[in-house]
Amino acid sequence: MAIFKSVFSFLKKEKTIIDQSGYLLLADIIGTIVSFTSNFFLSLVLGPAGFGTLKTVASFFENFPVRMGFNTTLIKYLPELEAQNSLGKIKCLLKSFLKIRLIIVLITAVIFFLLRRQLSLWLLGTCTYNNLICAGIILFIVAFSDLFRPCVIGFRNYRLYVNINFLISTLRNVLALALALIWGITGAIFGLSLGIIPGLGLCLKFLFQKKIFSVQKEKIDTWQIIKHYSLPTYFVNLTGLAGSLIVPLLALFYKQEIIGYYSFAMMISSNIALISGAIGQIFFPEVALEHFKNGASGSLRKLKRVLVLFLLACIIIIPLGIGISKPLILRYSPAYSSAIPIVRSLFLIYCLIGALSLVTAYYTAVGENKVAAMVSLFSSVVLFSLSFWMLKLVK
Repeated sequence: MAIFKSVFSFLKKEKTIIDQSGYLLLADIIGTIVSFTSNFFLSLVLGPAGFGTLKTVASFFENFPVRMGFNTTLIKYLPELEAQNSLGKIKCLLKSFLKIRLIIVLITAVIFFLLRRQLSLWLLGTCTYNNLICAGIILFIVAFSDLFRPCVIGFRNYRLYVNINFLISTLRNVLALALALIWGITGAIFGLSLGIIPGLGLCLKFLFQKKIFSVQKEKIDTWQIIKHYSLPTYFVNLTGLAGSLIVPLLALFYKQEIIGYYSFAMMISSNIALISGAIGQIFFPEVALEHFKNGASGSLRKLKRVLVLFLLACIIIIPLGIGISKPLILRYSPAYSSAIPIVRSLFLIYCLIGALSLVTAYYTAVGENKVAAMVSLFSSVVLFSLSFWMLKLVK
């Protein structure tokens, strides 16, 4: 009992992170139920090969590494600049980032379109999926135009951020399923794109209320921030590329049916990632602000408490997930029975990956980009290596 009291007292000091991430986690859980239900029916409608094709295309275009570290930069700098009452500098920074992001997205989309046949061949093993690649390009444009959600969390309006995420997640999954019933995989990709737009509208409404797009008098050296923080952060994120693009990378080595099994397993076991994601989204700006105000000692204590919180959640969820996954799959989706060992393994793997993601977020928030890059790279290598080995055992 003394141990539990000690842990509880230890965690009470992070009331903001626990309260806000708890609300975020609750919304994520509800969203996950909607997401799981729609993805479950999608997997039945499309079959293992079609489901694998959908996840390969969507994952590639949603995670293509051209964000340039801007999202992370906004989450870090907005609370610091707001604490200094420098709204004009925030306006300047966001407008500069929007212009640069728009140029990057449009140039990349044109290149994707010109290489659509080659992309179809590389990702899906055939040149006949040009329509899927074009739908993926639209998804890429919509997804990467979103610099507004990082602003909402940067302003520490966590409740609004949670509500917007829930809206986007729910709409995307419902529309993907609905349009898949009409136009198959192409319809599902369009549904994923359309579901993002209403959430972006709410973000814009919040930013207009903040008068972010009015004329600013203050200036900020955007290029210095890009040089000293955004680009180093971007290269840190590149070390995690194997993790964010795990499905299309595995698709280079395995047929789409096997990728469908892996995607199905990820759909079930990624609940662990939800926990680290919910904590991490609140953790990052809180650590950045704590480090800005009080230096390394206070922010390091936050990391230790948050890791304890995450591991306690894993201790509860992992045995439950491993225990119920097999009977549920055999009863409701026997076509994916080959995914059972992958599901069980990924539950354990995601526990490690989730902890490492929180460590990466900490070192990124405090500006230790070299350490963050090494942790992120290790995390990606672990995930890819173990996943590659697991799929070799699938029959």
